[in-house]
Formats: sequence, C-alpha cells, structure tokens
Amino acid sequence: MPKDARKQKRNQFLKLISNEVLTLDAVDGTETLYEASDIFAYRDSNFKDWDVNQRDVPTRKTPVQVYELQQNATFVQMLDSLTL
Repeated sequence: MPKDARKQKRNQFLKLISNEVLTLDAVDGTETLYEASDIFAYRDSNFKDWDVNQRDVPTRKTPVQVYELQQNATFVQMLDSLTL
C-alpha cells in the first residue's frame, strides 16, 4: 500500500491532538504502580494478587504523541492503522 494511502487510513481512526513535544520522564524501575501514590489517588489492592505490581528495568526519556479516537474500530483495524 502506498505511504499516502496508509496516512489517509490512519487518519480515518485517529487525530493527532498533541501539537507540542511531549516526553515521558526516565524512570529507574524501582517504584511500582502501587507505590506511586503521588500519581494515583486510588490504587486497587488487587495489583499484588494479579502479579502486576512488579519492578522493571530503567527506561530513558521517551517522546510521545497523543491521538484522539475519531471513530470506532476493531482491535485489528486500530493496529493496522498504526502501520507507517
């Protein structure tokens, strides 16, 4: 599929709404989601039961973009629309 056709397809589902450079901070991987009380007002105690309250590897600063969903899509359609 030509690149221009893919861009049109992507725009069918998503609209870029971040017009500035956004960056996720680097993390050292030592804090878990459950311990992040400065970020979340409520933390489900089942995080521990679901085995998702894990420490992880450090990450670097990461640039991100924010999109708004323009119309309903299946999971496959959404993933396919992200192909560049």
